[in-house]
Amino acid sequence: MRKIIITLLILTMVLGCVACKSNTGGKDSTSPPVTSSTPGNDDTNNGKDNESDKDKKPTKDITMEDLLNHPESPESDFKCMEGKDGLVLLNYLGSDEVIVLPETIDGKPITSISKYTFANTDAIKAVRLSDSVTELEFGAFGECTGLELFASGSGLEIIGDAAFLNCKSLREVRLNEGLKSIDIQAFSFCTSLDSISIPSSVEDLAKTPFSGMSDGFTVIVEEGTASAKVAEEIEEMGYIKVEYR
Repeated sequence: MRKIIITLLILTMVLGCVACKSNTGGKDSTSPPVTSSTPGNDDTNNGKDNESDKDKKPTKDITMEDLLNHPESPESDFKCMEGKDGLVLLNYLGSDEVIVLPETIDGKPITSISKYTFANTDAIKAVRLSDSVTELEFGAFGECTGLELFASGSGLEIIGDAAFLNCKSLREVRLNEGLKSIDIQAFSFCTSLDSISIPSSVEDLAKTPFSGMSDGFTVIVEEGTASAKVAEEIEEMGYIKVEYR
């Protein structure tokens, strides 16, 4: 009788252990405690340190004044090749949102921005050219969808075909007196751009540099200039509005 009782007790203990494991899949059901290094359910950053974002200036707060006063970007951020009169900029290697081209790289001026140099990116927010840059080649900033601000230097003469095509975030452009040519589709589909002031020095303004713009997009010109006459013709087609300064 005593052996039977002992046997029943042993069976009861074994069955109890089996039942516990079946409820937890055979695994320890104890969860580790949530600590400062373990993200909890209410940690939207998943435990990642966001300290580096505290001093980052929101894009919407970048102004043209900020861009004009921003220091030059390091020379090492740019890849260039030798051109006819100086360097041709081929690629931007840095990671800053605001780019200011240096006056020289290894003592030589940048005179041209090659095709597609800043194209197809949303990481660049503002660009200022050095005074030595005379030309933006085809599609230099095409599809640069994050670009909001652009300022030329004092030497820019040619804005090539599709230079800013589809820069949908571009909201302010500062162009220099001395600019001579704005080519086909140069600013087309820049839908955040409300207006642009064309320098009186522009002699060659294509008839289709501003297609696909926002409603009410306005070209500001000096009355009687060559660019004003072209702008007036474009206005008659219903693509833009014209204001005189």
